[in-house]
Amino acid sequence: MIPSPAITETHMAPDGRVHDAPASLARLASAYMGRPVPLDVYALARMGHSETDPDHAETLPLRIHVALNDLADLNARKHLGWTPADLITYSTQPMHRGFFGEQHIGRRYASTKDPTAADVFAVEQVLSDRAEGIDPTHGALKFVDKLSMGKQHGSGKFDALVTSWAAEGLHPGTVEGMPDHFIVFRRNA
Repeated sequence: MIPSPAITETHMAPDGRVHDAPASLARLASAYMGRPVPLDVYALARMGHSETDPDHAETLPLRIHVALNDLADLNARKHLGWTPADLITYSTQPMHRGFFGEQHIGRRYASTKDPTAADVFAVEQVLSDRAEGIDPTHGALKFVDKLSMGKQHGSGKFDALVTSWAAEGLHPGTVEGMPDHFIVFRRNA
């Protein structure tokens, strides 16, 4: 299968940050696709492409669902009012805040890779599904691909992560029909 071309072209700086302004990238994506691609859609598509192993593309929509659940949870618990783009570009390190970049520099999600048109379509489908009340993750707030643990920069051991997130009231589970190595975490009701 021939990979789809990216709808933007960015380069990551040695500090792990994509220095292109997110709004400019969304405008470039819109020009490439010949129609509006809102910043929130672009940011989620970029996160989805960055977080998803191409060998398991079926998990990309689930990652977007989880990010949107995480966003709703953060906004409710912390009274933030963030948008999806705010979530994806947030970093605990002020110099990286407001830009896309590597997850290990204080981000909840990686956003290093340029998305494809298929990624944008996936985000739009997830948003449509959610408008109909469909969430195949059943409210999951975090995800992990066990295959990346200890291999991806900044990742550690799965058992340590389970213990850490259990302290936040989150417990691991799976999503029906998805690979066993794709684990989601839900809060007990």
